[in-house]
Amino acid sequence: MDQPPVIDAQGLLAGAAGARERLAAMLPDPCRSWGMFHLTGHGIPEADLAAFGAAMEGFFAQPEPEKRRVRRTRENARGYYDEELTKNRPDWKE
Repeated sequence: MDQPPVIDAQGLLAGAAGARERLAAMLPDPCRSWGMFHLTGHGIPEADLAAFGAAMEGFFAQPEPEKRRVRRTRENARGYYDEELTKNRPDWKE
């Protein structure tokens, strides 16, 4: 498998019988083996996903000084951070 697993959440928001249990049973394996999964059937409109993607690309295309204006700190756990290490090497992510 060369792509993260796809998990369909259809029925979860509607409260369909067994949807919660089905979804919970599907999550452990991709979380252990990939550390991620692709979620479908979540109900988020495509236009909202496209707007989010464009905003994300716009943010990361900015010069470093601009991104660092929202740097992650003790008080701001959701800020920008580009010094993450994996096995003592810089990650490819920001």
